[in-house]
Amino acid sequence: MTSTEHIQPFRAALASDWQSALQRDEWFFSRLEEDIATRLSSSEAFATIDEVAELLLRQREPMLRYYCGVFLIRLARLSNTTELPCGLRSAWDTVEQLLREYPDIAGQLRSWYRQP
Repeated sequence: MTSTEHIQPFRAALASDWQSALQRDEWFFSRLEEDIATRLSSSEAFATIDEVAELLLRQREPMLRYYCGVFLIRLARLSNTTELPCGLRSAWDTVEQLLREYPDIAGQLRSWYRQP
C-alpha cells in the first residue's frame, strides 16, 4: 500500500462534510488518525509525512490546518526519526507560518525536528 492509499481516508474526511462529522463525534479526526496510524510501520509513517504536509498547505479552513498539524506530529513520532522529510523540509517555513495560530502544534513540530 502506498502512502497515498494509507491517508486516503484522511484526505476524504478533509473534503467531506467534516463539520457534521465533528458534531456527531468530537473525536472524529482523532479516531481517524489513530486508525490510520495503527496500520503504519515507521518507514510508512515517514513516507506519509510529506503528503500530509501537502494537504496542510492546501487547507483554507484553519480547523483543517489544525487537524493536519496534529496528524503530522503523530506521523513524526511514529516515524521514530527526527530526520526532516524532503517535502516537509522544502515547505517548512510555509507550514510553520500556517500553524502559527496553533503555537502548541508548531512548537511540537519544531521540537521534534530540532528546528529553531
